[in-house]
Amino acid sequence: MRILTVLRKSAQVYLKNFTDLMGAYLVEALLRAMCFVPLMFLLLPETAPWAWLCVPMYVFIALPARQNYAIAMQDMLYGGRVFSPRLISFDGYWRKLGRGLAGTLKMLLWMALPLLLVTLLVQLYKGEGWLCAVVLRYHKLMQVEGFAFADLFRPMEAEAYTRIIAGWLTDLAAWSPKGGETLLPITEVLSFDLSDKLGKNGFFVMSWFGSFGHDTISGVVNLMLVVVASFLLPVIGCAVHCGNRHASALEDRKLLRGKRLKLMCLWALGFLVFLPFVAVVLTTLMSDLKAFVLGFAEMFLTKNLSIPALGEKLYIILAAFVLLCVTLVPFKQLLPAVAAHEQMKVAYPQLQANEENSDAQA
Repeated sequence: MRILTVLRKSAQVYLKNFTDLMGAYLVEALLRAMCFVPLMFLLLPETAPWAWLCVPMYVFIALPARQNYAIAMQDMLYGGRVFSPRLISFDGYWRKLGRGLAGTLKMLLWMALPLLLVTLLVQLYKGEGWLCAVVLRYHKLMQVEGFAFADLFRPMEAEAYTRIIAGWLTDLAAWSPKGGETLLPITEVLSFDLSDKLGKNGFFVMSWFGSFGHDTISGVVNLMLVVVASFLLPVIGCAVHCGNRHASALEDRKLLRGKRLKLMCLWALGFLVFLPFVAVVLTTLMSDLKAFVLGFAEMFLTKNLSIPALGEKLYIILAAFVLLCVTLVPFKQLLPAVAAHEQMKVAYPQLQANEENSDAQA
C-alpha cells in the first residue's frame, strides 16, 4: 500500500462517483442528526431528562450505520454503488453494533485524560466538586506538612503513603455536592489581594496554580494549555483506528496490521482538503479575531460573553462550509476505504487480477 497510490485512486473514485458519494454521505449525516433530536427536550426544564435518549439512539442507529457506510464504500470499490439500500441494511445488525461499541470503547479510553482534565478545570472554575476535594488535600499536604507532588515518585515509608492516601479518601468521603469545604473559584483567585486572604483556601489555590508557572496567572494559562494539548490524544486515536471499519467490512480484521503509520499519514493528509475553507474563515474573520479572543477571555473572568456580531459574514462562512467543506468530506472518508481495498489486493493477488480483467472488459 503506497500513500501516493491511495491518494490517486481516491481522487479517481471521488470524481467518478461524486453524486453517489454525496447521497450516501447525506444519508449517514441524516441518520446521525436523528440521534440528536431528543436534545430538543432541553428547551423545557421538566422534559430535560428525556434528552438522554440521544445516547441509546446514537448507539443503536449511528454505530451500525457507520459500519453499513464502510460496507457500501467497499461495494463501490468493487464495481457496485455506495448509494444503495446497504446503507440502511439490518443484515448482521448485532455484529455491526458490537463492532461499533468496541470502537467507541477504544475512543473513550483515548479521551479519558482530556475528559478528566476538563472536569478538573470546570470544577476549579466553579470552586467545587469532587476533584476539588483532591486538590484541597494536596494543598494542605503541601503547605502544612511540607509535602510536594514529586514526593509521590520518591521512595517513602509505607506509613507515609498510607497517611497520604487515607487523607485523600477521607476528604472524598466527606465531600458532597451540597456542602463541605470548597475552593475559591479561579475568577476570585485571580482578583483577590493575597494579604487579605492569607491562610484561607485561596492561598492554597494560588500556591497550586503557581506550581504550574512563575505566578498564579501563568499557572492558570499553563494548565489550560495542558488541557488543550491533551486533546491530541483522541485525535491520535482517531488516526490509529481510522481503518478498522473498512477492514471489518472486508471481513479481515488483520488486513491493516503493520500499516497503522501509513493510515495515520493518510488520515492527516485528508485534512488538507479543508484548507480552502479554513482560509475563507480566517480571511472573513481576521478583522474580528482580536475581539473574539478578548470576548472569550472576558467570559472566563466575568462569565459575561461579549463577542462581535457576524452579520453578513456568517452567510459567507456557511456558504464556504457547504461548498468547500461538506462536498470534500466524502473524499477524506474514501482514503482509509481505498487503503483497505488496496491492501486487500496485495494480500489476495487473485482479486487484483479479476479487477484488471473487469477494467479491460469495460
